[in-house]
Amino acid sequence: MLKNSSLPANWLIRTVPTDVWRHIFGIFHREFTSSIAALDIICTTHVCSRWRSIINGAPELWTKVDVEARCYREFCWAGPNVECLALVLSRSQGLPLTMSLVTANRSPERSDLEPIKAFMRAINRAKTLSIATSFAYSVRLLHPLALMELRDGLKPEPPLFLEELVLDGGIWIDGAITLLSDAWKDAPALKSVSIKDGPCLGESIYDAKSAYLPLHQLAVLWIELHIEDLFKILSSTPRLVTGVFHITAWNGLHQTHTQFVRLDFLRDLTAHAVLEEDEVESEINYADRNEPEMRILEFISSPSLVKLSLCFWRHMWCLASFPKFIDISSSPRIEEFHLDATSGSQEDKIECLKRLPFLRKLDMTIDHYVEEWREERYIGEVFWAALQEWDAEAEEFIVCPYLEKITVGYNAVSTSRVAWTAFAHMAKERWRRSTGSQKFELIITDAYELEEDGELSNLSPLLYLEKYGFNLTIY
Repeated sequence: MLKNSSLPANWLIRTVPTDVWRHIFGIFHREFTSSIAALDIICTTHVCSRWRSIINGAPELWTKVDVEARCYREFCWAGPNVECLALVLSRSQGLPLTMSLVTANRSPERSDLEPIKAFMRAINRAKTLSIATSFAYSVRLLHPLALMELRDGLKPEPPLFLEELVLDGGIWIDGAITLLSDAWKDAPALKSVSIKDGPCLGESIYDAKSAYLPLHQLAVLWIELHIEDLFKILSSTPRLVTGVFHITAWNGLHQTHTQFVRLDFLRDLTAHAVLEEDEVESEINYADRNEPEMRILEFISSPSLVKLSLCFWRHMWCLASFPKFIDISSSPRIEEFHLDATSGSQEDKIECLKRLPFLRKLDMTIDHYVEEWREERYIGEVFWAALQEWDAEAEEFIVCPYLEKITVGYNAVSTSRVAWTAFAHMAKERWRRSTGSQKFELIITDAYELEEDGELSNLSPLLYLEKYGFNLTIY
């Protein structure tokens, strides 16, 4: 019989090959959740000498450069300290960087801009660059001399690696442009720009053009903006493949702000109406508004479109715009469609789906806060009945015959038992008649409503189908 033996405490660390450890550390590096990734990787080197040797010799593990900035009254501070940043930058050995400048809601006790200066000196190496524009705006407003210092820190070398730019805080974009426009000026590889968290003001869009935001070469654009600026942007992005537009409008769409645009490469379009930050839906005087915001679709042609997401409700909605959009786009083969559940009536939703014969995935969840909603606006019996109508001669469903997956919010479906019974019948028919390896799938979201209702009776027919193999997910 073999005697019991114990392995030394460091056996695993010594035995696992170096390339395996390097791969594991790479996964750890990609999944960092800390805002300061460099501190995480430095802490990892403190575990043992072997790990330290492996990590220090792997430049790809030192390519995340994050700076946290605070600006309050006369103080500006940033961290980690400049020595830590210098260590990270030297060990990355010239590789392209993932860089971010974020803000923190804590007041600094002292001023120290040296880390940001180090960040600026390395910014031409960024492959992905994320900037909190509010900090740049604060520096410009409160510390104009510091702004000049920081701008002087930018290296004259062109940003040859930059592929993705994120400006977090569209309403403060002019501050970021003043401070950092040279970081993306003449960036030949830049294909993706996101301007989030607040609508860009009209004059800021024009500043962006003068600050060398290369709209003409972008494949991806995510932006919140005022409706009067939408077509100025669209007409400047002929190569757009993915466009996400969150559109604000005080008075709806005015014809003077429109122009026809053709986007031949566009495959993924999101057009969502959003309220202004201080706008309350119940106080909106819809009688004084111009045309519904959804009419923007009538001026966009996108023949290559395969994925579409729309959110227009109440007086922002216009059913007639949808078939016009499909027609001027030469009936694109749209396979994925998200329609906010508050958009249009049940009959409106059905009419939209009739124009999408190649649809495979349908999403009807609620993407915005709803103050009040009439019962007839909920998804109910009429809608589910239309989705299960069968053409016996063609041997296919009349509406969306290739539909494979439906995602719907529990809070978007009528609470009536009749509606849920029709829902279950539709799911059963779609599942029973689905062929091949791709069986019909149903996802129900926002299930927290179930806890408030305290019952599962509405879901009983669907749960019964699940016992026999029906693909049902509830969360």
